[in-house]
Amino acid sequence: MPIFFNSWEDILRVIIAGLIAYPGLIFLLRVFGKRSLSKLNIFDFIITVALGSVFASVVTLRSVTIFDGLVTFVLLLGAQLAITRASIAWEWIDALIKAQPTLVFFRGVFLEDDMRTARVTHDEILAEVRQKGIACLDDVYAVVLETNGFLSVIHHKDHITNPTLADLHNFDAEATTSKSLRS
Repeated sequence: MPIFFNSWEDILRVIIAGLIAYPGLIFLLRVFGKRSLSKLNIFDFIITVALGSVFASVVTLRSVTIFDGLVTFVLLLGAQLAITRASIAWEWIDALIKAQPTLVFFRGVFLEDDMRTARVTHDEILAEVRQKGIACLDDVYAVVLETNGFLSVIHHKDHITNPTLADLHNFDAEATTSKSLRS
Protein backbone atom coordinates (compact mmCIF):
# COMPACT_ATOMS: atom_id res chain seq x y z
CA MET A 1 0.00 0.00 0.00
CA PRO A 2 1.62 3.28 -1.08
CA ILE A 3 2.20 5.85 1.64
CA PHE A 4 3.29 8.92 -0.34
CA PHE A 5 1.46 8.58 -3.63
CA ASN A 6 -1.36 6.41 -4.97
CA SER A 7 -2.21 7.73 -8.39
CA TRP A 8 -2.80 10.84 -10.41
CA GLU A 9 -6.46 9.83 -10.50
CA ASP A 10 -6.63 10.12 -6.69
CA ILE A 11 -4.97 13.53 -6.81
CA LEU A 12 -7.41 14.69 -9.48
CA ARG A 13 -10.35 13.44 -7.37
CA VAL A 14 -9.11 15.39 -4.33
CA ILE A 15 -8.75 18.57 -6.43
CA ILE A 16 -12.18 18.24 -8.03
CA ALA A 17 -13.90 17.31 -4.76
CA GLY A 18 -12.24 20.23 -2.98
CA LEU A 19 -13.13 22.68 -5.75
CA ILE A 20 -16.80 21.64 -5.59
CA ALA A 21 -17.28 20.89 -1.88
CA TYR A 22 -15.57 24.04 -0.58
CA PRO A 23 -17.70 26.56 -2.52
CA GLY A 24 -20.73 24.38 -1.77
CA LEU A 25 -20.03 24.56 1.96
CA ILE A 26 -19.45 28.32 1.80
CA PHE A 27 -22.72 28.81 -0.09
CA LEU A 28 -24.63 26.72 2.45
CA LEU A 29 -23.04 28.58 5.37
CA ARG A 30 -24.18 31.87 3.83
CA VAL A 31 -27.69 30.49 3.31
CA PHE A 32 -27.97 29.13 6.85
CA GLY A 33 -26.48 32.25 8.44
CA LYS A 34 -23.64 33.40 10.69
CA ARG A 35 -24.74 31.23 13.60
CA SER A 36 -23.59 28.14 11.67
CA LEU A 37 -19.94 28.76 12.53
CA SER A 38 -20.35 30.38 15.89
CA LYS A 39 -19.01 28.77 19.01
CA LEU A 40 -21.72 30.05 21.30
CA ASN A 41 -22.27 26.71 22.98
CA ILE A 42 -21.33 23.05 22.77
CA PHE A 43 -24.02 22.32 20.18
CA ASP A 44 -22.65 24.98 17.81
CA PHE A 45 -19.11 23.74 18.41
CA ILE A 46 -20.10 20.16 17.53
CA ILE A 47 -21.73 21.32 14.30
CA THR A 48 -18.58 23.25 13.35
CA VAL A 49 -16.37 20.22 14.00
CA ALA A 50 -18.76 17.91 12.14
CA LEU A 51 -18.78 20.20 9.09
CA GLY A 52 -14.98 20.09 9.00
CA SER A 53 -14.97 16.34 9.34
CA VAL A 54 -17.48 15.89 6.53
CA PHE A 55 -15.50 18.26 4.31
CA ALA A 56 -12.30 16.31 4.95
CA SER A 57 -14.08 13.04 4.22
CA VAL A 58 -15.52 14.33 0.94
CA VAL A 59 -12.13 15.52 -0.23
CA THR A 60 -10.04 12.54 0.85
CA LEU A 61 -12.22 9.42 0.89
CA ARG A 62 -13.26 7.69 -2.32
CA SER A 63 -16.22 6.11 -0.57
CA VAL A 64 -17.78 9.53 0.19
CA THR A 65 -19.14 11.28 -2.88
CA ILE A 66 -19.44 15.03 -3.30
CA PHE A 67 -23.22 14.65 -3.33
CA ASP A 68 -23.07 12.67 -0.05
CA GLY A 69 -21.07 15.50 1.49
CA LEU A 70 -23.40 18.25 0.28
CA VAL A 71 -26.44 16.36 1.58
CA THR A 72 -24.69 15.90 4.94
CA PHE A 73 -23.85 19.63 5.06
CA VAL A 74 -27.52 20.46 4.49
CA LEU A 75 -28.60 17.91 7.10
CA LEU A 76 -26.20 19.25 9.77
CA LEU A 77 -26.97 22.90 9.06
CA GLY A 78 -30.70 22.20 8.85
CA ALA A 79 -30.63 20.40 12.20
CA GLN A 80 -28.73 23.29 13.74
CA LEU A 81 -31.23 25.78 12.33
CA ALA A 82 -34.19 23.75 13.62
CA ILE A 83 -32.72 23.32 17.09
CA THR A 84 -31.70 26.97 17.46
CA ARG A 85 -35.17 28.10 16.37
CA ALA A 86 -36.74 25.63 18.80
CA SER A 87 -34.47 26.90 21.58
CA ILE A 88 -35.72 30.43 20.93
CA ALA A 89 -39.34 29.27 21.08
CA TRP A 90 -39.04 26.95 24.10
CA GLU A 91 -36.81 27.75 27.07
CA TRP A 92 -36.52 24.09 28.12
CA ILE A 93 -34.84 23.24 24.80
CA ASP A 94 -32.51 26.20 25.22
CA ALA A 95 -31.60 25.01 28.72
CA LEU A 96 -31.09 21.48 27.41
CA ILE A 97 -28.54 22.39 24.72
CA LYS A 98 -26.80 25.37 26.30
CA ALA A 99 -24.61 25.56 29.35
CA GLN A 100 -25.21 28.45 31.70
CA PRO A 101 -22.50 31.03 32.38
CA THR A 102 -20.87 30.59 35.78
CA LEU A 103 -19.56 33.26 38.09
CA VAL A 104 -16.10 32.11 39.29
CA PHE A 105 -14.72 35.27 40.89
CA PHE A 106 -16.70 38.09 42.48
CA ARG A 107 -15.60 41.22 44.34
CA GLY A 108 -12.21 39.87 45.35
CA VAL A 109 -13.39 36.35 46.20
CA PHE A 110 -12.59 33.18 44.26
CA LEU A 111 -15.82 31.16 44.25
CA GLU A 112 -14.19 27.83 45.05
CA ASP A 113 -17.26 25.58 44.74
CA ASP A 114 -18.25 27.06 41.39
CA MET A 115 -14.65 26.95 40.18
CA ARG A 116 -14.43 23.27 41.11
CA THR A 117 -17.73 22.48 39.37
CA ALA A 118 -16.62 24.39 36.25
CA ARG A 119 -13.09 22.94 36.47
CA VAL A 120 -11.46 26.38 36.44
CA THR A 121 -8.26 27.02 38.37
CA HIS A 122 -6.97 30.10 40.14
CA ASP A 123 -4.13 30.24 37.63
CA GLU A 124 -6.54 30.31 34.68
CA ILE A 125 -8.49 33.18 36.21
CA LEU A 126 -5.30 35.09 37.04
CA ALA A 127 -3.97 34.54 33.51
CA GLU A 128 -7.16 35.91 31.98
CA VAL A 129 -7.08 38.94 34.28
CA ARG A 130 -3.45 39.60 33.29
CA GLN A 131 -4.31 39.23 29.59
CA LYS A 132 -6.85 42.02 30.07
CA GLY A 133 -4.01 44.21 31.34
CA ILE A 134 -5.24 44.27 34.93
CA ALA A 135 -2.50 44.20 37.54
CA CYS A 136 -4.60 44.04 40.70
CA LEU A 137 -7.58 41.83 41.57
CA ASP A 138 -9.06 44.82 43.40
CA ASP A 139 -9.75 46.23 39.92
CA VAL A 140 -11.83 43.17 38.97
CA TYR A 141 -15.54 43.15 39.75
CA ALA A 142 -16.19 39.65 38.42
CA VAL A 143 -14.92 36.82 36.24
CA VAL A 144 -17.47 34.67 34.41
CA LEU A 145 -16.94 31.36 32.66
CA GLU A 146 -19.11 31.91 29.58
CA THR A 147 -21.12 29.29 27.69
CA ASN A 148 -18.44 29.19 24.97
CA GLY A 149 -15.72 28.28 27.49
CA PHE A 150 -14.06 31.71 27.57
CA LEU A 151 -13.52 33.71 30.74
CA SER A 152 -14.99 37.22 30.77
CA VAL A 153 -13.32 39.73 33.05
CA ILE A 154 -15.48 42.61 34.23
CA HIS A 155 -13.64 45.68 35.51
CA HIS A 156 -14.54 47.09 38.89
CA LYS A 157 -16.54 50.29 38.82
CA ASP A 158 -17.52 52.42 41.79
CA HIS A 159 -21.22 52.16 40.98
CA ILE A 160 -22.75 49.37 38.91
CA THR A 161 -26.48 49.95 38.44
CA ASN A 162 -27.58 47.34 35.89
CA PRO A 163 -25.13 44.43 36.09
CA THR A 164 -24.68 42.07 33.15
CA LEU A 165 -24.37 39.31 35.73
CA ALA A 166 -28.07 39.34 36.62
CA ASP A 167 -28.81 36.14 34.65
CA LEU A 168 -26.24 34.04 36.50
CA HIS A 169 -27.67 31.47 38.91
CA ASN A 170 -25.10 32.26 41.59
CA PHE A 171 -25.14 36.07 41.37
CA ASP A 172 -26.43 38.36 44.09
CA ALA A 173 -25.51 42.01 43.60
CA GLU A 174 -25.46 42.59 47.33
CA ALA A 175 -23.25 39.60 48.11
CA THR A 176 -19.68 40.12 49.17
CA THR A 177 -18.61 36.57 49.94
CA SER A 178 -18.92 33.25 48.16
CA LYS A 179 -21.03 31.91 51.06
CA SER A 180 -23.65 34.64 50.69
CA LEU A 181 -23.72 34.15 46.91
CA ARG A 182 -25.49 30.82 47.33
CA SER A 183 -28.12 31.94 49.82
